Order: sequence, then structure tokens, then C-alpha cells
Amino acid sequence: MSFMGNYGGGLKAHELAHQWFGNKITCGSWSDLWLNEAFATYITGLTYEFGVVHNTNFWPVWLDQTKRSGLSFPNGSVYRYDTSSVNSLFNNQVYNKGAITLHTLRWKMGDSAFFAGVRNYIDDTTLAYSFARTPDLQRHLEASYGQSLTEFFNDWVYGPGFPQMYTTWSQNGGNFTLNVQQIPSDTNVSFFEIPIPYRLIGNNLDTVIVVDPSTNFQTFSFTNIPTIQNVIFNPNDRIFAAELLTVQVDEINKKQNSLTIFPNPTSEFLFVSLNDSKPTNQRVRIYNLQGKLVQEQAIQRNIDVSALSNGFYVVEIVSEEQTYRAKFQKVN
Repeated sequence: MSFMGNYGGGLKAHELAHQWFGNKITCGSWSDLWLNEAFATYITGLTYEFGVVHNTNFWPVWLDQTKRSGLSFPNGSVYRYDTSSVNSLFNNQVYNKGAITLHTLRWKMGDSAFFAGVRNYIDDTTLAYSFARTPDLQRHLEASYGQSLTEFFNDWVYGPGFPQMYTTWSQNGGNFTLNVQQIPSDTNVSFFEIPIPYRLIGNNLDTVIVVDPSTNFQTFSFTNIPTIQNVIFNPNDRIFAAELLTVQVDEINKKQNSLTIFPNPTSEFLFVSLNDSKPTNQRVRIYNLQGKLVQEQAIQRNIDVSALSNGFYVVEIVSEEQTYRAKFQKVN
């Protein structure tokens, strides 16, 4: 029996979904709570996508809000290792991050394989009206997909965080180049394997390409591409990832052509050279890739960055003329 504090369509969909994900099949441990709550949350989203109770116009809104909620957990996993309290279990890390992870898994597998695998999981007579663990779901999804999903589950379900994407692109005639860099939000996952969609908009062109990186930095080249005016990362929120920057290389060069930093990577000092016709009132600010200001001071040639943790940062110098930015890596 479902108990509800209100009768909104979203809550009704969520609680009704529990008749299958929670009641027909119950999570076999608190660590596997996402098998109940992430599915119920995602099925609520599907009522927006497919116009059940809800207007389909709200599907992109629901998807964006759910993704943003998941991005607020850069160091936690969907699978719960800490089962010591209610707060460590019943939270948006399980509900929303779990739901957007299912959405990403659906993108990787394709609709036919994903929904067939979920249906077979629910109809498994050894699980129905009994208990399931995460490997039981994985087994059924792999059977319908025809490929191993171990890497996906290790990274996205058992592992913490999510990928953060830094993309630059350039074009020379019909040759189009895409440089894709991934920076995991938690260093315990070295790389999230996932195909990444990009929307290309240009002269007589509006299409989506999909690249499938196998390393943290990879370049993809395409030929016979009409003139590109804009590149959009992850159109329609197909994957659960943070967009750090998607920009044309020429735009970076325009903003950074007067700023030189070295060495890069650096372990202790960052040497800064800036050619600016109005050098007064210059400040240097250093941000982490979550956009948090971690260091600020008056500009000088040698910037001490030894206190920073290892990782990638953006140095920003504000002068009277303009703002300059450059990316660097801090290492031991």
C-alpha cells in the first residue's frame, strides 16, 4: 500500500513504480537501494518523456533538473557503502544521481536493449516477489545488450563522481577536429567510458555526431564538413556529465594571445607573462574546475601554487583592457 503526502502526478508515478521496483522485486541490501529508488525516480521522468499524466514539454526540464541534482555529488556513488543511517541512504545521490545514471545507461545500450533487459529483470521468476542485488540487474542488461557492462557499473554505479568534459574544436576547410578531454570529478575513477554526442550547427548543417573516447584526452577528425558555427556538447542531456567548456580553438587564442604561463604542468611555481597596454590594477585568480575560487593575489611574475591540491585549474588575470584565462595542471 502506498502512502503519499500529496497526489501530484510525479509522486503518484514514483510510488506506483515501486509496485515493481521495490515490491515485486525488493533490493537485497541497503547498499542496493538504488534498485528501488533510482528506478522509481527515472520512471517518473519517463512519464514526462512519453506524455503519461504529464506534458512532454516538461521532459527536458525534468532531465536538466535531475542531472543538476546529480552533479552536486562529485565524490559519492550510487551504490551505498555507508548504510549506517537513513540520511546516507534516502537522499538525492540515490534518487536523482541514480536516475540520471540509468538514463546514461539507456543511451549507451540503446532503447531496445535497455528496456528489454529491464523487462526481463522484472519478470525473472527467481527474483520476482523476492530480492535482487545490483549484479542481478547487470546480468539481465548484459544478456539483452550482448556485451559486458562491467566497466560501466564499476565506474558509474559502484564508483564515485562523474566525468567533467573540456572540449575544443577547430576547422580548416572541410576538415573538422574535435579535442575531447575528460577530467573525473573524483580521482578514484580514472576514466568514464561513454559515447559522447555533439551537435554541429553550421551552413546547411544541423546534425549530431557521436564520439567514443578510450582515453582522458583524444582527438577526433572528420572530413567534408560544411562550415561550423557552433558545437553543442551533450544535446538533449543524453549522458550524465558536467560541461566545463566547449569552445572553438580560435576563440581561446583570441583571449589568451597575450597571456603566457609556464611550466605546465607545474609543481611549485607558475610563471606568468602578460602583454597588456594597461597593466594597472591587475589581479590573478585561480579557480578549480568546479568554478570555485581557490587563490587570489596581486599579479607578479612568480605565482606560488605549491599549496594547491593536484589537479587542473584555470588562472584568470583581470586587467583594465580585458580578462585573460589559461588552464594549467598542478602535480607533485
